[in-house]
Parts: sequence; structure tokens; C-alpha cells
Amino acid sequence: RDLHRLSRRQRQMCIRDSNDIIEKARKKILEANGGKPPRVLDPFAGGGSIPLEALRLGCETYAGEYNPVAVLILKCTLEYPQKYGKLKEVKENFGFLKGTSLKNPLLEDVKKWGEWVLKEAKDEIGKFYPSDEDGSIPVGYIWARTIPCQNPSCGAEIPLMRQFWLAKKDNKRVSLKPFVVDGRVEFEIVGQNNGFPDGFDPAKGTVSRAIARCLVCGSTVDANTTRKLFQEGKAGQRMVAVVLHHPEKKGKTYRVATEKDLEVFKDAEEYLEKKRAKLMNELGIYPIPDEPLPKKGTLGFRIQRYGMLKWGDLFNSRQKLALITFVEKVRQAYQLIAGQQSRLTSSRFTERIKDFTINRQHFPGLQSPNAVYFITIKCVEGKSLNPSQRDIIMKEIRYLDRKKYILYAVVVMPDHFHLIIQPVEKE
Repeated sequence: RDLHRLSRRQRQMCIRDSNDIIEKARKKILEANGGKPPRVLDPFAGGGSIPLEALRLGCETYAGEYNPVAVLILKCTLEYPQKYGKLKEVKENFGFLKGTSLKNPLLEDVKKWGEWVLKEAKDEIGKFYPSDEDGSIPVGYIWARTIPCQNPSCGAEIPLMRQFWLAKKDNKRVSLKPFVVDGRVEFEIVGQNNGFPDGFDPAKGTVSRAIARCLVCGSTVDANTTRKLFQEGKAGQRMVAVVLHHPEKKGKTYRVATEKDLEVFKDAEEYLEKKRAKLMNELGIYPIPDEPLPKKGTLGFRIQRYGMLKWGDLFNSRQKLALITFVEKVRQAYQLIAGQQSRLTSSRFTERIKDFTINRQHFPGLQSPNAVYFITIKCVEGKSLNPSQRDIIMKEIRYLDRKKYILYAVVVMPDHFHLIIQPVEKE
């Protein structure tokens, strides 16, 4: 009962007071459990909300998961902050004044490298998300899948939209409104700067349970035919609207997509092909996920009935470009971090090296556990390593770190590689 009362108070208090309440809750829990922290086991922990709150309350917490994504989230939520996020005193220069402050090294590193990845990605692909003339920034693009009307006398493009709402809140109601011009469905924004027309219901779209309705002639396309059109590659897609945010204004605004928006998207498609070829050459693998989707019905997936059979089919070209660019930048950030750590580690042992021996054409055997070895291994003349082989070598060298030797530095080139290691003393 006391804990429920504290929980209600916590929702109404500021952060500082909330910390006081948590401390009181910890004491109450210990008193109720004979002075020992209770054990909490969550065998299906998911994103970790239950074990996280148990940890905050001072419980001995165990979390289990078999989904690898959830496991990574759990590590980032529960393990790494405890392991690497302890406050440290940092010297700072405040202009005329110098002093120290307490900082969380994990938080600072995540912010630093997250901002680095975002900046690098913006510098490369930001041109494919241009701002409007008034400074508004696009934060979303609304698309519609399309199929041709099956009425022989019509054949118009049917945008498949379950409903037309863009914003549906008590204080903000904005919608797309379709209308027909010369046998083509066009759109306008209603509710943003004008009212809603009489008789228009944004909740009634053009498709429900795969049954599509043509807004030009009024005929319908049955569900089996709709799916068949997708499977035969006769479906398309259409950019309908752009969602915008202005840095100096609250909330989002909306506008209908224009020809310029479509031109920028086509430029992104062309750049995607160049980047895909570049990454395939560097990584030796196809950079866009081309693995098959799970079987129909698994985890709620039913889009296989519409001819979408691979993970890459879920995204349009600009989305694919953004995904592989962020993956590339994260890999580059990792390489920079690893390089910084190698340089830091190398500086610690260079002072200890007083003499060295050069061995050529044979491997020295790593006889002395106290020695530091600089090793170069070259390919047979005329041979080279492809990106996949270089990646395997790098992984194997790193795998043996702390098992067979301490790895201070490594670099793998197309026809040779260097490493600096110190053998681990055998037990």
C-alpha cells in the first residue's frame, strides 16, 4: 500500500523529488524483505521496462530473451549503463575560469558519436530531403500504393488509402481530400487553412480488406484481383503529401506533393544505384537486405500475398538509401572508435619497449609472453585479398584478442596485413 502511494506521488513530482521517492521505496522494499533485495525474474523481458524498474528499486534483477534485437536493447538498457555509465570528474575550461564537473562517460560518448553519424549522413544525403522556401523541414513523406482500375472503359490509377486523415486530434484536424480532374485523382489539404466540405468523411478511403474503389468511375476491384495485380507487378506507388516542421514554430504542417518532390526522389534513386555498387565493392555483400520475409502469417506478416517477398521490398528507394547510409556511417564510427582505442593502447606499451628483434621469412613462434611483436604477413606475389577475405582475417585476429594475445593494433590491406600483439602467458 505504501509503495502504491509512493508511485502515485512520483507521477506528480519533478525529477529531483522523484529520486527521493525512489530512495524511500527502496528502503520500504528492503524492510519488507528482511533487509535483502528481492529477486526479480522476467523470462520474456522484451524491451526491458519491468527489469529496468526493478533495478531502479534496488532489486536483484534477471532478464531473459531469445530475440537478438531485444537482447541488444536489454544490454543497452540494463547492463551498459551500470558497467560504463558511472559518473567521472572531468576537467573543464570555462574561459577565464577552470574547474571540474561530473559527467557520465557513456552518455557523452553516445551523444558524441550519435551526432557524428547524423552529421555525416546529413552531409551525404541531406540534399534528398530539401527544405521548403520558408525554412520548413520535411519530416515525412506520405505515399499510396496504386493499381489500375479494371473497368475497361476507365483504367484510371486508384490510390489505395484506407482513410485520408493527416492529423486527427481534438485541437487539430487535417485531411487529404481527393477530387478528379481529367480522369485522374488529385488531392488537396483541408482543415489546415480552411474548413471541411459538407458531406466529406476522411475516414472513408478507397480500399478496405483489399477491395478497392475507383474514384473516377465508381467501380470496384475485388480482393483477389487486387492481390493478383501486385503479384504480377502491375501495382505502382505515388507520393501524395509532405509532412513539414518549421524550427521556429510548433507542430507540423502539410502540403500536397509536387513535381519537384518527385524529381528529388528520382535523384535519390539514381544515387542509390551508385552507392549500392560502391558498398558491394567495399563490403563484398549486397548492402540492401534481400533475405526472404518469414512465412505468411508469421509475426503478423501478410504482405507476401501482395508479391512482397523480401525485406527490401518493404522500403522505397530513398528509404533504402537512408538505411544503408546510416549503416555505413555506424560502421565508420566503429572503425574510428577502434582506431582511437588502438592508438591509446599502443601509447601505453611503447614506453616499455627497449630493444627489439627482426625475424624474416619465418614466424617467430611467440615464445616470450613478455615480448611485443610487430608482425607483417604478405600474400604470395600477384595475389590479393577481396573485401570478404579481409573481413574474415580482421574478425579472426580480433577473436583471439585476450585469448592468445593482447592486440594493440591491426590493419588489413589488400595484399598484406600488420598487427602488434603481446602473447598471453600460459597458465
